[in-house]
Amino acid sequence: MKYIKSLDTLRAISVFIVVFHHLPVLPFATPLSSIFNGITGVDIFFIISGFLITTILLQAKQESSNLWFSLKSFYIRRFLRIFPLYYSVIILLYILNPHNYRNDFIYDLLYVSNFYMGYQGNFTSVTPHFWSLAVEEQFYLFWPLLIFILPKRKEWIMFWVVFMAGIISYVYFIKHNPFFGAKTFVNLSYLSAGAIWAYIKITYSDLTILKRFSLIFIIIFIFFGTFLFFNPLNLNNHFHKLINFLFCWSCVIYFSLSESSLLHNKLLVYLGKISYGIYVFHFLMIFPVAIVFKYTFPEVLHNLYLSNLFKIIFCVMVSIFSWHFFESRILKLKEKFTYISNKQ
Repeated sequence: MKYIKSLDTLRAISVFIVVFHHLPVLPFATPLSSIFNGITGVDIFFIISGFLITTILLQAKQESSNLWFSLKSFYIRRFLRIFPLYYSVIILLYILNPHNYRNDFIYDLLYVSNFYMGYQGNFTSVTPHFWSLAVEEQFYLFWPLLIFILPKRKEWIMFWVVFMAGIISYVYFIKHNPFFGAKTFVNLSYLSAGAIWAYIKITYSDLTILKRFSLIFIIIFIFFGTFLFFNPLNLNNHFHKLINFLFCWSCVIYFSLSESSLLHNKLLVYLGKISYGIYVFHFLMIFPVAIVFKYTFPEVLHNLYLSNLFKIIFCVMVSIFSWHFFESRILKLKEKFTYISNKQ
Protein backbone atom coordinates (compact mmCIF):
# COMPACT_ATOMS: atom_id res chain seq x y z
CA MET A 1 0.00 0.00 0.00
CA LYS A 2 1.02 3.62 -0.47
CA TYR A 3 2.98 5.13 2.41
CA ILE A 4 0.89 7.72 4.29
CA LYS A 5 3.16 10.32 5.89
CA SER A 6 0.38 11.90 7.91
CA LEU A 7 -0.18 8.68 9.82
CA ASP A 8 3.39 8.83 11.09
CA THR A 9 2.61 12.31 12.35
CA LEU A 10 -0.46 10.91 14.12
CA ARG A 11 1.70 8.12 15.55
CA ALA A 12 4.08 10.72 16.97
CA ILE A 13 1.23 12.64 18.58
CA SER A 14 -0.31 9.46 19.97
CA VAL A 15 2.87 8.05 21.46
CA PHE A 16 3.61 11.31 23.27
CA ILE A 17 0.06 11.38 24.63
CA VAL A 18 0.92 8.03 26.23
CA VAL A 19 4.39 9.15 27.34
CA PHE A 20 3.15 12.39 28.92
CA HIS A 21 0.45 10.40 30.71
CA HIS A 22 2.88 7.88 32.17
CA LEU A 23 5.68 10.40 32.78
CA PRO A 24 4.04 13.75 33.52
CA VAL A 25 6.41 16.64 32.76
CA LEU A 26 4.16 19.63 33.39
CA PRO A 27 3.81 20.88 37.00
CA PHE A 28 0.28 22.11 36.25
CA ALA A 29 -2.88 20.96 34.49
CA THR A 30 -3.72 22.19 30.99
CA PRO A 31 -6.88 22.04 28.85
CA LEU A 32 -5.29 19.08 27.08
CA SER A 33 -5.28 17.22 30.39
CA SER A 34 -9.06 17.01 30.27
CA ILE A 35 -9.09 16.06 26.59
CA PHE A 36 -6.43 13.39 26.44
CA ASN A 37 -5.29 10.62 28.69
CA GLY A 38 -2.94 7.73 28.05
CA ILE A 39 -5.64 5.42 26.74
CA THR A 40 -6.52 7.92 23.99
CA GLY A 41 -3.07 7.48 22.49
CA VAL A 42 -3.31 3.68 22.71
CA ASP A 43 -6.79 3.68 21.15
CA ILE A 44 -5.51 5.70 18.19
CA PHE A 45 -2.70 3.18 17.76
CA PHE A 46 -5.22 0.35 17.72
CA ILE A 47 -7.32 2.02 15.01
CA ILE A 48 -4.22 2.83 12.93
CA SER A 49 -3.11 -0.77 13.25
CA GLY A 50 -6.51 -2.14 12.24
CA PHE A 51 -6.62 0.25 9.28
CA LEU A 52 -3.13 -0.46 7.93
CA ILE A 53 -3.16 -4.21 8.45
CA THR A 54 -6.61 -4.59 6.91
CA THR A 55 -5.71 -2.39 3.93
CA ILE A 56 -2.62 -4.51 3.26
CA LEU A 57 -4.55 -7.77 3.58
CA LEU A 58 -7.49 -6.66 1.41
CA GLN A 59 -5.17 -5.43 -1.33
CA ALA A 60 -3.14 -8.64 -1.19
CA LYS A 61 -6.35 -10.67 -1.37
CA GLN A 62 -7.49 -8.74 -4.43
CA GLU A 63 -4.18 -8.96 -6.31
CA SER A 64 -2.74 -12.33 -5.28
CA SER A 65 -3.55 -15.72 -6.76
CA ASN A 66 -1.70 -17.45 -3.94
CA LEU A 67 -3.24 -16.44 -0.61
CA TRP A 68 -1.03 -18.82 1.36
CA PHE A 69 2.03 -17.01 -0.02
CA SER A 70 0.54 -13.64 0.97
CA LEU A 71 -0.37 -14.89 4.43
CA LYS A 72 3.13 -16.25 5.01
CA SER A 73 4.65 -12.94 3.85
CA PHE A 74 2.38 -11.01 6.18
CA TYR A 75 3.49 -12.94 9.26
CA ILE A 76 7.17 -12.78 8.33
CA ARG A 77 6.98 -9.01 7.83
CA ARG A 78 5.15 -8.58 11.15
CA PHE A 79 7.79 -10.73 12.81
CA LEU A 80 10.59 -8.53 11.43
CA ARG A 81 8.88 -5.34 12.56
CA ILE A 82 7.77 -6.32 16.05
CA PHE A 83 9.73 -9.21 17.50
CA PRO A 84 13.44 -8.28 17.26
CA LEU A 85 13.18 -5.13 19.41
CA TYR A 86 10.53 -6.57 21.73
CA TYR A 87 12.35 -9.79 22.53
CA SER A 88 15.72 -8.07 22.78
CA VAL A 89 14.28 -5.79 25.45
CA ILE A 90 12.57 -8.48 27.53
CA ILE A 91 15.62 -10.78 27.37
CA LEU A 92 17.81 -7.91 28.58
CA LEU A 93 15.32 -7.24 31.37
CA TYR A 94 15.39 -10.91 32.31
CA ILE A 95 19.17 -10.79 32.63
CA LEU A 96 19.20 -7.56 34.67
CA ASN A 97 16.06 -8.54 36.62
CA PRO A 98 14.95 -5.07 37.85
CA HIS A 99 12.17 -5.32 40.44
CA ASN A 100 12.17 -9.12 40.12
CA TYR A 101 11.12 -8.92 36.48
CA ARG A 102 11.74 -12.64 36.04
CA ASN A 103 8.47 -13.27 37.87
CA ASP A 104 6.60 -11.55 35.02
CA PHE A 105 8.88 -12.59 32.15
CA ILE A 106 6.73 -15.50 31.03
CA TYR A 107 3.72 -13.22 30.41
CA ASP A 108 5.70 -10.92 28.14
CA LEU A 109 7.44 -13.86 26.47
CA LEU A 110 4.09 -15.34 25.41
CA TYR A 111 2.41 -11.98 24.72
CA VAL A 112 -0.25 -12.55 27.39
CA SER A 113 0.53 -9.76 29.87
CA ASN A 114 -2.92 -8.31 29.20
CA PHE A 115 -4.48 -11.57 30.43
CA TYR A 116 -2.33 -11.35 33.54
CA MET A 117 -3.61 -7.83 34.20
CA GLY A 118 -7.21 -8.82 33.51
CA TYR A 119 -7.33 -11.90 35.69
CA GLN A 120 -4.84 -11.00 38.43
CA GLY A 121 -6.08 -7.41 38.75
CA ASN A 122 -2.57 -6.00 38.80
CA PHE A 123 0.08 -4.55 36.50
CA THR A 124 3.28 -6.36 35.65
CA SER A 125 6.15 -4.84 37.64
CA VAL A 126 8.42 -3.41 34.93
CA THR A 127 6.51 -3.54 31.63
CA PRO A 128 2.88 -2.59 32.40
CA HIS A 129 2.59 -0.82 29.05
CA PHE A 130 3.26 -4.04 27.12
CA TRP A 131 -0.38 -5.07 27.52
CA SER A 132 -1.31 -3.15 24.35
CA LEU A 133 1.42 -4.93 22.36
CA ALA A 134 -0.04 -8.23 23.57
CA VAL A 135 -3.51 -7.18 22.38
CA GLU A 136 -2.19 -6.37 18.90
CA GLU A 137 -0.27 -9.63 18.57
CA GLN A 138 -3.33 -11.64 19.58
CA PHE A 139 -5.32 -9.70 16.99
CA TYR A 140 -2.76 -10.49 14.28
CA LEU A 141 -3.10 -14.21 14.98
CA PHE A 142 -6.66 -14.54 13.74
CA TRP A 143 -7.42 -11.41 11.69
CA PRO A 144 -5.56 -12.29 8.45
CA LEU A 145 -7.12 -15.77 8.45
CA LEU A 146 -10.63 -14.34 8.77
CA ILE A 147 -10.06 -11.86 5.93
CA PHE A 148 -8.67 -14.50 3.57
CA ILE A 149 -11.40 -17.04 4.35
CA LEU A 150 -14.33 -14.73 3.67
CA PRO A 151 -15.63 -14.10 0.12
CA LYS A 152 -14.32 -10.97 -1.59
CA ARG A 153 -16.36 -7.82 -0.99
CA LYS A 154 -18.16 -9.50 1.91
CA GLU A 155 -15.49 -8.86 4.52
CA TRP A 156 -17.30 -5.77 5.81
CA ILE A 157 -19.96 -8.01 7.37
CA MET A 158 -17.33 -9.69 9.54
CA PHE A 159 -15.78 -6.30 10.41
CA TRP A 160 -19.10 -5.08 11.81
CA VAL A 161 -19.71 -8.36 13.67
CA VAL A 162 -16.31 -8.07 15.35
CA PHE A 163 -16.97 -4.40 16.09
CA MET A 164 -20.23 -5.27 17.85
CA ALA A 165 -18.48 -8.09 19.73
CA GLY A 166 -16.06 -5.46 21.05
CA ILE A 167 -18.95 -3.23 22.19
CA ILE A 168 -20.70 -6.13 23.93
CA SER A 169 -17.44 -7.15 25.61
CA TYR A 170 -16.94 -3.59 26.85
CA VAL A 171 -20.45 -3.44 28.34
CA TYR A 172 -19.95 -6.80 30.06
CA PHE A 173 -16.39 -6.45 31.36
CA ILE A 174 -16.71 -2.87 32.63
CA LYS A 175 -19.07 -4.25 35.29
CA HIS A 176 -16.97 -7.29 36.19
CA ASN A 177 -13.30 -6.36 35.95
CA PRO A 178 -11.34 -3.23 36.96
CA PHE A 179 -8.75 -4.04 34.27
CA PHE A 180 -11.37 -4.56 31.56
CA GLY A 181 -9.52 -2.20 29.18
CA ALA A 182 -6.62 -4.64 28.84
CA LYS A 183 -8.77 -7.43 27.49
CA THR A 184 -8.42 -8.21 23.80
CA PHE A 185 -12.18 -8.58 23.25
CA VAL A 186 -12.85 -5.09 24.61
CA ASN A 187 -10.35 -3.54 22.19
CA LEU A 188 -11.78 -5.30 19.16
CA SER A 189 -14.08 -2.32 18.63
CA TYR A 190 -11.06 -0.07 17.98
CA LEU A 191 -9.13 -2.55 15.87
CA SER A 192 -12.18 -3.42 13.75
CA ALA A 193 -13.10 0.28 13.42
CA GLY A 194 -9.77 0.70 11.66
CA ALA A 195 -10.69 -2.25 9.44
CA ILE A 196 -14.08 -0.72 8.60
CA TRP A 197 -12.36 2.50 7.59
CA ALA A 198 -9.90 0.51 5.45
CA TYR A 199 -12.79 -1.14 3.61
CA ILE A 200 -14.55 2.20 3.05
CA LYS A 201 -11.36 3.86 1.80
CA ILE A 202 -10.65 1.04 -0.65
CA THR A 203 -14.25 0.79 -1.88
CA TYR A 204 -15.18 4.45 -2.38
CA SER A 205 -13.18 6.97 -4.38
CA ASP A 206 -14.72 10.28 -3.26
CA LEU A 207 -14.36 10.69 0.51
CA THR A 208 -14.23 14.49 0.63
CA ILE A 209 -17.35 14.82 2.78
CA LEU A 210 -16.11 12.23 5.27
CA LYS A 211 -12.77 14.02 5.47
CA ARG A 212 -14.53 17.31 6.28
CA PHE A 213 -16.81 15.72 8.89
CA SER A 214 -13.87 14.04 10.60
CA LEU A 215 -12.02 17.36 10.85
CA ILE A 216 -15.14 19.09 12.20
CA PHE A 217 -15.51 16.43 14.88
CA ILE A 218 -11.85 16.72 15.90
CA ILE A 219 -12.27 20.49 16.34
CA ILE A 220 -15.53 20.06 18.27
CA PHE A 221 -13.91 17.50 20.55
CA ILE A 222 -10.98 19.80 21.33
CA PHE A 223 -13.32 22.72 22.10
CA PHE A 224 -15.47 20.43 24.23
CA GLY A 225 -12.41 19.25 26.16
CA THR A 226 -11.32 22.83 26.72
CA PHE A 227 -14.82 23.67 27.98
CA LEU A 228 -14.65 20.75 30.44
CA PHE A 229 -11.33 22.04 31.73
CA PHE A 230 -12.88 25.36 32.75
CA ASN A 231 -16.33 23.95 33.56
CA PRO A 232 -15.90 20.43 35.04
CA LEU A 233 -18.86 18.11 34.56
CA ASN A 234 -19.50 14.60 35.82
CA LEU A 235 -19.82 12.78 32.52
CA ASN A 236 -21.23 9.29 32.25
CA ASN A 237 -18.36 6.81 31.65
CA HIS A 238 -20.09 5.35 28.61
CA PHE A 239 -20.58 8.80 27.08
CA HIS A 240 -16.92 9.67 27.68
CA LYS A 241 -15.90 6.38 26.04
CA LEU A 242 -18.10 7.12 23.04
CA ILE A 243 -16.62 10.60 22.61
CA ASN A 244 -13.10 9.22 22.92
CA PHE A 245 -13.83 6.53 20.32
CA LEU A 246 -15.31 8.98 17.81
CA PHE A 247 -12.38 11.34 18.32
CA CYS A 248 -9.80 8.59 17.75
CA TRP A 249 -11.61 7.24 14.69
CA SER A 250 -11.97 10.76 13.26
CA CYS A 251 -8.26 11.38 13.73
CA VAL A 252 -7.30 8.27 11.78
CA ILE A 253 -9.79 9.07 9.01
CA TYR A 254 -8.64 12.67 8.63
CA PHE A 255 -4.92 12.00 8.89
CA SER A 256 -5.09 9.12 6.40
CA LEU A 257 -6.84 11.36 3.85
CA SER A 258 -5.01 14.64 4.40
CA GLU A 259 -2.12 15.78 2.23
CA SER A 260 -1.56 18.93 4.26
CA SER A 261 2.08 20.01 4.44
CA LEU A 262 1.46 20.80 8.13
CA LEU A 263 0.92 17.09 8.76
CA HIS A 264 4.07 16.23 6.81
CA ASN A 265 6.35 18.02 9.24
CA LYS A 266 9.71 16.25 9.01
CA LEU A 267 10.29 16.10 12.76
CA LEU A 268 6.84 14.67 13.52
CA VAL A 269 7.06 12.17 10.67
CA TYR A 270 10.47 11.05 11.95
CA LEU A 271 9.18 10.69 15.52
CA GLY A 272 6.31 8.65 14.11
CA LYS A 273 8.77 6.33 12.41
CA ILE A 274 10.53 5.64 15.71
CA SER A 275 7.31 5.65 17.76
CA TYR A 276 7.43 1.89 18.34
CA GLY A 277 10.78 2.27 20.07
CA ILE A 278 9.55 5.29 22.03
CA TYR A 279 6.56 3.28 23.25
CA VAL A 280 8.66 0.26 24.19
CA PHE A 281 11.37 2.24 25.99
CA HIS A 282 9.56 5.14 27.66
CA PHE A 283 8.49 3.38 30.86
CA LEU A 284 11.81 1.56 31.13
CA MET A 285 13.78 4.81 31.27
CA ILE A 286 12.97 4.96 34.98
CA PHE A 287 15.92 2.66 35.68
CA PRO A 288 18.83 4.25 33.74
CA VAL A 289 17.81 7.77 34.82
CA ALA A 290 17.73 6.67 38.47
CA ILE A 291 21.17 5.07 38.17
CA VAL A 292 22.80 7.97 36.30
CA PHE A 293 21.55 10.74 38.57
CA LYS A 294 21.97 8.79 41.78
CA TYR A 295 25.72 9.10 41.37
CA THR A 296 25.89 12.50 39.62
CA PHE A 297 23.08 14.93 40.49
CA PRO A 298 20.81 13.15 43.00
CA GLU A 299 18.74 16.30 43.52
CA VAL A 300 17.25 15.73 40.05
CA LEU A 301 15.58 12.54 41.29
CA HIS A 302 13.76 14.54 43.97
CA ASN A 303 12.15 16.74 41.32
CA LEU A 304 9.32 14.72 39.73
CA TYR A 305 8.96 16.83 36.62
CA LEU A 306 12.65 17.32 35.95
CA SER A 307 13.42 13.61 36.38
CA ASN A 308 10.54 12.69 34.06
CA LEU A 309 11.76 15.20 31.49
CA PHE A 310 15.15 13.45 31.49
CA LYS A 311 13.39 10.10 31.12
CA ILE A 312 11.70 11.37 27.97
CA ILE A 313 14.95 12.79 26.59
CA PHE A 314 16.76 9.52 27.30
CA CYS A 315 13.87 7.60 25.74
CA VAL A 316 14.03 9.55 22.47
CA MET A 317 17.83 9.20 22.32
CA VAL A 318 17.67 5.43 22.87
CA SER A 319 14.85 5.12 20.31
CA ILE A 320 16.87 7.01 17.71
CA PHE A 321 19.86 4.74 18.32
CA SER A 322 17.63 1.64 18.18
CA TRP A 323 16.00 2.75 14.92
CA HIS A 324 19.20 3.56 13.03
CA PHE A 325 21.46 0.79 14.27
CA PHE A 326 19.02 -2.05 14.90
CA GLU A 327 15.40 -1.79 13.74
CA SER A 328 15.88 -0.19 10.31
CA ARG A 329 18.61 -2.69 9.40
CA ILE A 330 16.35 -5.62 10.20
CA LEU A 331 13.46 -4.00 8.34
CA LYS A 332 15.48 -4.08 5.11
CA LEU A 333 14.83 -7.82 5.11
CA LYS A 334 11.13 -7.09 4.54
CA GLU A 335 11.95 -6.30 0.91
CA LYS A 336 12.55 -10.01 0.34
CA PHE A 337 9.02 -10.89 1.39
CA THR A 338 6.44 -9.30 -0.90
CA TYR A 339 2.72 -9.93 -0.55
CA ILE A 340 2.33 -10.91 -4.19
CA SER A 341 4.12 -13.94 -5.61
CA ASN A 342 6.25 -13.38 -8.71
CA LYS A 343 5.29 -16.85 -9.93
CA GLN A 344 1.70 -16.05 -10.76
